[in-house]
Amino acid sequence: MNIQIFNNIAKKGLSLFTPNLYNVGNNIEQPLGILLRSHKLQESEVNKSVLGIARCGSGVNNIPIKTMTNKGIVVFNTPGANANAVKELTICSMLLASRGIYNGINYIKHNTDNLNIEDKKKEYKGTELYGKTLGIIGLGNIGRLVGETAHSLGMDVIGYDPYLSLKDAWKVSGDKITKVDELKQFLSEINYLTLHIPFIKDVTENLINKELIDILKSDVHIINMSRDGLIDEKVLYEKYVSKELTGNYVTDFYNKIFDNCSNVSTMPHLGASTNEAEENSAIMAVQQMKNFLEYGNIKNSVNLPDIKLSMTNDTKFRLTVINNNNPGVISHISNILHDNNINILQQVNKSKDAIAYSIFDLDKFREDLVQNLKFHDDIKKIRIIKLNT
Repeated sequence: MNIQIFNNIAKKGLSLFTPNLYNVGNNIEQPLGILLRSHKLQESEVNKSVLGIARCGSGVNNIPIKTMTNKGIVVFNTPGANANAVKELTICSMLLASRGIYNGINYIKHNTDNLNIEDKKKEYKGTELYGKTLGIIGLGNIGRLVGETAHSLGMDVIGYDPYLSLKDAWKVSGDKITKVDELKQFLSEINYLTLHIPFIKDVTENLINKELIDILKSDVHIINMSRDGLIDEKVLYEKYVSKELTGNYVTDFYNKIFDNCSNVSTMPHLGASTNEAEENSAIMAVQQMKNFLEYGNIKNSVNLPDIKLSMTNDTKFRLTVINNNNPGVISHISNILHDNNINILQQVNKSKDAIAYSIFDLDKFREDLVQNLKFHDDIKKIRIIKLNT
């Protein structure tokens, strides 16, 4: 099985591909899978042979999801693999925002022949995290870790996440993070604001707009280690220029507008840039890709449902189907299998929004039936996996 990779994928992950089963490289013809990190994937780079794309990281803005879904291609990400790395940089950013660390270091570096330590100590005096209030938008893997760490540092932590599932809600410790249902509820109370949500056009795009920025305290520190486009930075810039905001903004995403703004510190997208995070992401991506290609199981897909079917000893063939979530597809497949005396040993079907995915374990199969199975307007992709043969 051929695997195309973009970017530098950690060797610890790539080593999990069985050598005699997989051919992995940068220039691979007819790949079944694609692995990437930040590479902005173009539709032209996705061969018709591709079944799955795995992003070594959580954000998938660099992948044309809608197009891939229409083609029946599964897109994976690796949620949580880089959570600790981003958490640590977020806490570091809070300290950078509240203390004169960066300016102090620069002063020493550029004035070694004429130091005025005592006066500069006063100029770079900052505030402590202890006893301050942190507001977190997004209580997923990263947001929870940030909240728990901030609490351990003596901060009061308030969290908001309108998309938090019931399962994830149980993970948010109530004695460490106070959850609120309305974003405006805590904006006027906080000393620090940090974002840990995905960028979704017309949903989270410019979520922190002028109306919400106006609610913030004038000396609030804002941290964005999540995604570009979540904050209306033009408004933010105007607030800093007019001195309506006197706190600092630390972001992982460059915007030229802030080039001469002393309130803003920008990093070159360092959030997940640790050896550990890159290895964790690569390992998770490879494991998910292998499980899908070899057994048809899906875990951590952003466009198809998570689904798993354990094999039985009698299973010789596994049929997987990606289709529009409309009535009639399962009966279409079952009828063709029945007419050809093929027994369904077990099956599972799940849907996610407008897309459905099914796995059928069969006792036998004939390759000439694939075209008959495809003859349905709602079917996007059909695959046969040989097992125990």
